[in-house]
Formats: sequence, C-alpha cells, structure tokens
Amino acid sequence: MSKGSSWFGARLPLPATVLLLGALLLAGCSTSGPSPRAVPSGWKVVHYKNVTVDVPHTWTVVAWHPTCGVFTPTVFLGPQKLSAISCPAILSRTPPAAEVVLGAIAPSPLLFWAQRTINGVQVGVRTGHSVADGHRITTMWVRAPYDSNLTVYVSVGEASALPGGGPGRAARIVSSIHLTRS
Repeated sequence: MSKGSSWFGARLPLPATVLLLGALLLAGCSTSGPSPRAVPSGWKVVHYKNVTVDVPHTWTVVAWHPTCGVFTPTVFLGPQKLSAISCPAILSRTPPAAEVVLGAIAPSPLLFWAQRTINGVQVGVRTGHSVADGHRITTMWVRAPYDSNLTVYVSVGEASALPGGGPGRAARIVSSIHLTRS
C-alpha cells in the first residue's frame, strides 16, 4: 500500500497532497474587508460614516458648518441632521470654489432622481447645472437607498479657471464614491 492520494488516477506523495489541499483551502479564503482600491495619483480618499470619496489631495477637509460657498476647494464632513444648502445669490462668493459635502444635505426639489449604479451600489442621483463667472458649474446629489440621512453633495466648476474645477471633475468625484452598509 503506497502512501499518498490518487488524483484522477495519478498518485501523489503524501507531502504533495497536504500542500495541494492547503493551497486549495487558502485559495477559497479572503479578507473580511474589500480589497484596497487604486486612488489616482495626486488624489486622496476622504471617509465619513459609511461613504468614501476621492478628491484632489490639495483640497481641505473640515467639519460641517453652514456656509454660502468657499474660496478654496473643500470637503465638509457632516451635518448629522438633515440640512439644506440655501444661499441668496447676492451672498454667494465669487469665484465659487469646488465643494463636496458628506452628510445629511437636502437635495434640490427641482431635480428628478435618476437611478444609477456606482461601484456596485444602486443609488439615486440628481444633477443640475448653473453658471458662475461665465463658467459652468455641475452640482450632483447622490443618495443611497438604505440611508436617507447620508447624501453626497458635489459642486464643481467644469473649468480649471474656477478653484478646484476641471472638465468632468464632478462626475469623476461621484464615480469614486464607495458606499457600505454600517
């Protein structure tokens, strides 16, 4: 009687059988979290509650406070409770810098929700456009269906003449959103 196992009629020595079975078992294992994702060069990941978003590394990250625009590209973390961004046009700062809010922001009631899948999660997205200093601004709200108190608000100029702006930058930020259930 030989020591080893038969695999499709071929005999393997016992040590080879143990190594093969161990390799097969390990191949079926994975880490408990998602695998690390690539972040574009010159960008950073910002995390708040159960959402992450990529933004250029030069952007400031601060706690939420009501404001009618920013002078430098900024990511706000919060608010915890549903808040609206409502500023009279006369108080809005010029030129508007890019803004991202990760919190409970009430979206514009004038826009309809489009269903979209972002990084494997079905979300609602509202998109609007305005003009400031002769440049187009894209504003997007993204809401996960399972957390109505978390909205990602993105407002970015489509021209690099506006602080933090660039062609397609709002859409690029939105496409980097990763949502998880907490």
